[in-house]
Amino acid sequence: NEILRNAGTTEISTGTKLADLIKRTELNYDVLSAIDENKKIHVKLLKTANSNLPDEFSCSPVKIYQSLQEGFCSAIVSTDLQNLTAIKLNDIEEVFAEETLPASDKEKLCELYNKIRPFVWGTSFPANSDTKITPVKFTIESQEPEVIYRLQNEARQGQVQKIDDHTMQFSIELFDAKEIFPWVSTFIGYLKNYDFGDETLNKLFTSNLQKILQNYGDDNE
Repeated sequence: NEILRNAGTTEISTGTKLADLIKRTELNYDVLSAIDENKKIHVKLLKTANSNLPDEFSCSPVKIYQSLQEGFCSAIVSTDLQNLTAIKLNDIEEVFAEETLPASDKEKLCELYNKIRPFVWGTSFPANSDTKITPVKFTIESQEPEVIYRLQNEARQGQVQKIDDHTMQFSIELFDAKEIFPWVSTFIGYLKNYDFGDETLNKLFTSNLQKILQNYGDDNE
């Protein structure tokens, strides 16, 4: 099974409880095994889980995403073969395998995932197939080669276009444009322009940048 790794690294804190690490490893293994064996799983969430899903439910696991930056794993699952959602393994109390998926259902899941995945930056999958896709564009200008390289290296499924030796434009279409805000913000000192395809989103991102500058930047920037 494919495990998608985001840019960045993570390390285990010395304060992390061994029992928690073992539990997360076991959950990861159980979900991966279900994916490999084409089986549905029954999931019981922790009472502290921040999720719109029921406390207990059956679903079909598709992938596991591992974020090296934020240090958690998410199971990408479907409860109806029509939509996908992400569940943090840290929110799961218990999981066990159920019946084997019919070959036709497995094929539907693969088609669904391949259709949606290009428009998802992280784990924010659309609530339904009618969700609007938003075009995102921004341009950076830098004399530092490492900044240009980082943009190209971290672009994921986005497109990077060279404008000149020091200027690059990034473009992508996403269901949830807000999910890319934190990454775009890391280029705050090099942003020439940006457009999130919606005036409300543009204002929200501008507000976020202003807060960053107030907290960490120069008021004259």
